Amino acid sequence: MKRLAFFPVLLVLLALLTACAAPPQPSPPSPTAVLQVTIFYTSDEHGYLEPQEDGIYTIGGAAGLMAALREEGYDPQADTALLLSGGDMWVGPAISSWFRGASTIEVFNQMGYDAVAIGNHDFDYGQEVLAERAEQAEFPFLSANLAEVDTGRLPPYAHPYTIREVNGVRVGIVGLSLRTTPEIVLPEHVEGLAFDDYAEALRETVPRVRA
Repeated sequence: MKRLAFFPVLLVLLALLTACAAPPQPSPPSPTAVLQVTIFYTSDEHGYLEPQEDGIYTIGGAAGLMAALREEGYDPQADTALLLSGGDMWVGPAISSWFRGASTIEVFNQMGYDAVAIGNHDFDYGQEVLAERAEQAEFPFLSANLAEVDTGRLPPYAHPYTIREVNGVRVGIVGLSLRTTPEIVLPEHVEGLAFDDYAEALRETVPRVRA
C-alpha cells in the first residue's frame, strides 16, 4: 500500500533535485561542480524495533537498520543524506501497541529521520494519538493530499512538504497519503478528513516548494 503513497513523493524529489542542482549554465559545468544527494528510504516499519527470528537468521530491528545505514555512509549528524519513511510506522508487536507508536518515534528521532509520509496504519490509534506522535517527533509528518472537510485545510499534525539542505543542495520533500485510507481504517479514526487526488495535490504543492 505504501508504494502507492510514496512513489509520487519520490518523483517530486527527483524533479526538485533537477531544478536545484542543474540550473542553466553558460558553459558545461566541470566535473567538480557535480553534487551527490543520497536518499535512504524505509516503509511499513510497524514498530518492529527489535530483530526478529525466522528460524535460521536474525533479521531486522532498528539497531540492525542503523548499522546497515552506517555501512552505506549514513551519519545522522551530517547533512550528506536524507532518511525518509513512507509511513505505517506502528501497529505490529506488543511494544508498538502498548506505547501507541511512541517507542517508534523515540527511535526515529535518534536515527535522524528527516521526514515521514502519513500512512494508513498511522491512523489506527486515532487522530489524537497521531497528533501526539507528530508533536513528539523531531521531523515533520507529511501529507499534501490530506484535508479537514470543514475547513479545507490540513489538520494541525500534518505538513504538505518540507525542505532540507543536503550536501549543499536544497531538496523539497512532498508527502502523500493513501487515498483509500477511509476504506481500510476504522471510520471514527479518519472522521472529518478528506484524502484528495494525488495529482491535484502535487499541482498545488510543487510550485509552492519551488517558489
